[in-house]
Amino acid sequence: MPLLSTFSCYDISVLLWKMEETSQHLMAMLPEEEDISECIGFRSETRRCEWLVERLLLRHVFPSGGVSISHRSNGSPFLAGPAAGDHYISLSHTQGFVVMAFACFPHFGIDIEYVSDRADRVLEVGAVSEAEQKEKKDR
Repeated sequence: MPLLSTFSCYDISVLLWKMEETSQHLMAMLPEEEDISECIGFRSETRRCEWLVERLLLRHVFPSGGVSISHRSNGSPFLAGPAAGDHYISLSHTQGFVVMAFACFPHFGIDIEYVSDRADRVLEVGAVSEAEQKEKKDR
């Protein structure tokens, strides 16, 4: 399922993709000139698909190209290339979803998390003290 949703909030543009395609299908959706050599070496099909979806979302925002995603030494993404201008980026992935946000100012971030009952199951097996459980209930 290609792009699921786009919206803007506080001058931040957000794009959401639900990954249901294989990496081969995603590769076929990219323009031929797109360099996909980096993702070919990924062992994980999920990581390969996330990487490809990131490039597809980037092409949605910058259809003429001229911009790529690079990473700082701390792992945070940034936009590189002549078309990047004053645009900043934030990325997050979870359980088959990729979200990408763009803004014309730095120091913002986006996070997407899958909601599950995992935290409650941790309580059930006693991995959390009674004091921590009481604190959770008081919130």
